[in-house]
Amino acid sequence: MNSFRRLVLTFMSCCVLLGGCGRTEQSDNSMPDGIVNVQPSETYDLNEDNFEEEEDEPVQTTTSFVYEYEETTTVTRARGYVADGNRRRPETTTQVRDDNSITPRTTASKPRKIVTRATAPKPKVVTSIVTVTKIVTAPATSEANVTADTDVSSQTGTGKVTTTKSKTTTTVTTTFKGKSPKKIVSEMTLKQKVCQMFIVTPEQLSGGSKVTEANTSIKKKLASYPVAGVLLSEDNLKSETQLSALMKNMQYYIGKNSDAELFFAVCEQGGDNSPVAEKLDIKKLSAQKDYGLENKPDELEKAGKEVGKELAKLGFHINFAPSAATDKNGYSSDAEIAAELVKAMVKGLDSGGIAPAVSAFPGSEDFDTRFKLKAFNYLPFRKAVENGAQFIQMSDKTFKAFDDELPAVFSSTAYKSLRVDLDFDGIAVTCRLDKSSITKKYDSGEAAVLAVKAGADILLAPKDLDEAVDAICKAVEDGEIKESKIDEIVEKIIIRKKIMELC
Repeated sequence: MNSFRRLVLTFMSCCVLLGGCGRTEQSDNSMPDGIVNVQPSETYDLNEDNFEEEEDEPVQTTTSFVYEYEETTTVTRARGYVADGNRRRPETTTQVRDDNSITPRTTASKPRKIVTRATAPKPKVVTSIVTVTKIVTAPATSEANVTADTDVSSQTGTGKVTTTKSKTTTTVTTTFKGKSPKKIVSEMTLKQKVCQMFIVTPEQLSGGSKVTEANTSIKKKLASYPVAGVLLSEDNLKSETQLSALMKNMQYYIGKNSDAELFFAVCEQGGDNSPVAEKLDIKKLSAQKDYGLENKPDELEKAGKEVGKELAKLGFHINFAPSAATDKNGYSSDAEIAAELVKAMVKGLDSGGIAPAVSAFPGSEDFDTRFKLKAFNYLPFRKAVENGAQFIQMSDKTFKAFDDELPAVFSSTAYKSLRVDLDFDGIAVTCRLDKSSITKKYDSGEAAVLAVKAGADILLAPKDLDEAVDAICKAVEDGEIKESKIDEIVEKIIIRKKIMELC
């Protein structure tokens, strides 16, 4: 009888082996990434005391990710054995009969889904250190009947005002993970470096109008022109889901051709200029002049922080706001009131996770001397810089005080004043280069070269991206612009992206 029973058990064991052994180590390797199908085992239990528990055998399945990191998912495969004809559903443990006559067999199990996470583990940490040395020079002596908004060390009876700034040296050491900014720049071609100096619209990438998805045209354009960022408008927004897909797909496309991800920018100043609030469910800021009438900086800072958080949550990095002008587009015609409100908005946006890009230097009013221009226009910009603004946008207007008959966006005198008089060491952004005030006088290539030679770091929305990039590359090749200048600009942009965790 025992011999017959052993024969039956052996026969059933073979059946299980032949019917369910489908998954092997080789077959695991051929499974698609993402979802792994696994057959749960069928277990038999003989309700006897001579059973032992045996731990499940892990099987390793490797999933590869876009950014060249690897994540390992462990799929547990249970063991199935033949005990007798009483079949039961699997228990939490598998019991094995202590009988040398029964050989353990590995069986495939019933289908269940194990979904691997789409997040890669952190890469190996390689630190790079960037040291920035900032030197502030002066004293400066000016002659005027009015005093500028500076500390006055002495004043003579002749109207001569001597202002003195102490010479200071500030060293900032920043530690980054991965490649250093200098290393990233050194691995770029000239064209890639020049492209990293542009923020463009989705329409300028696709060649179409009212772009709401990252189509094939955008994919191809980003492969050839890996720009620094994309400026979105109301036409590009339909819903949070749509916006998320648009951003993620563009980041995926740029990631295949660049070490640096895209800036996503918007112009959410408030009032009629509120594209995100108009289309999506976020707080809408009032017009800047309304905040000027109320003159409540603390409340404005809270509003800026709230909007900043919501924009950051949606995936934006830069907001071209606020305007520091002392005209109808700004907070107030009173420079001191405007300055305190600009300071409040800059602090609010920054604490909310959005980088403010203050517009449009050197302000709205023109004067016949640079001293008056500084005295009446610069205070709001100075407050913005002192409170951490890292982006300042240049004006498309011409200012007599700069004596070069060029719009500020193309004036080397304007950029020098921004750097020296305001001690600004951040990123200078042009006005939109597709504005009619620019395009009616300059073609895209000419405007791009003029802006770079004057001192711009990022060129915003040229009418023709190809023409603008090609013109700068040619200017470098002809010696009109030094490639070392391009390297310095792009390294500054990459450092900012490192700080914002975009590369």
